[in-house]
Amino acid sequence: MTFLRKRLSILVSHDSTHLLVTKGALPNILAVCSSAEIANGPPVEIAAVQERIQQHLVNFSHQGFRILGVAYKNLGDQSVLSKNDEIGMTFLGFLVLFDPPKPDIVKTINSLKELGVS
Repeated sequence: MTFLRKRLSILVSHDSTHLLVTKGALPNILAVCSSAEIANGPPVEIAAVQERIQQHLVNFSHQGFRILGVAYKNLGDQSVLSKNDEIGMTFLGFLVLFDPPKPDIVKTINSLKELGVS
């Protein structure tokens, strides 16, 4: 994972098929996707579902979840990766992580205010 790209890619191999699988910050994942998988159908252009994806992000975020995106690309028999392969990917979905506030967060925020941190 690089902090500049905010995503991590791995190569998953099975027999002679190689899949590039990428996870990371949702905007950075969407930036490398040209299509998206939908239920019960072939992949569609990413623009056709962009608004729906953003709405899911807003809904999950308002519930206090951390959201990562996941995408993939079939590389056929290619077995060596570079960051330049992270284009034309297919958006697969979300990793939704529960990240509740720590029990003493109010105390921590008040301490920071007392120290002049805003």
